[in-house]
Amino acid sequence: MSSKNYSPASCPSEPIPPSRREFLKASIAAGAGVLAAPAASPAAASPLPTVALGPHRITRIIAGGNPLYGYSHFNALLDRVMVEYFTDEQIIKFLLDCQKAGFNT
Repeated sequence: MSSKNYSPASCPSEPIPPSRREFLKASIAAGAGVLAAPAASPAAASPLPTVALGPHRITRIIAGGNPLYGYSHFNALLDRVMVEYFTDEQIIKFLLDCQKAGFNT
């Protein structure tokens, strides 16, 4: 270990990116918030930020299909858990919750 002391002036000015663990915690918390949000009409939901895609405006957050089909990109155990959880009924509930939260993509 180096005994060199760093002063604030010698530290890089770029922020340190979050660790993978911090990123996953924030992602899970955000996802849980979306799923736990009370049912509301899309017009009553707070508008989500959008970007232009050709002539369309799409939300910056996208409900992907990987969890629905068991592609965790982590390990086979998590893949199986996802497949068991996302039954047809759960998939429909998930998509309706996303729509109620204001997702359009």
